[in-house]
Amino acid sequence: MSMLAEPRRKQRISVDPQNLNWVNNEKTFGKKLMKQMGWKGGGLGPEGVGIKDCVKTKANNDQRVDMRPKADELKGAVKLDPNFKEYLQFGDES
Repeated sequence: MSMLAEPRRKQRISVDPQNLNWVNNEKTFGKKLMKQMGWKGGGLGPEGVGIKDCVKTKANNDQRVDMRPKADELKGAVKLDPNFKEYLQFGDES
């Protein structure tokens, strides 16, 4: 019977499972590039109203990602083209 079961392997948990060393690192390529262009750590855009933090995701049990809470929070922050709004409405109906 033991031949049918998959071999057991120990799961290794890293020292930094949430990858905070990378998130808080100020020497990453993207942060250097943004600072060269004048970014000072606030939101993006002419008024600085964009999001300041990384986009957070919530993993479901079936390994898909749910972005709806963040999308609802950002609703109205970006003005969409009317044709694109029609496309989105068409996608909801199907």
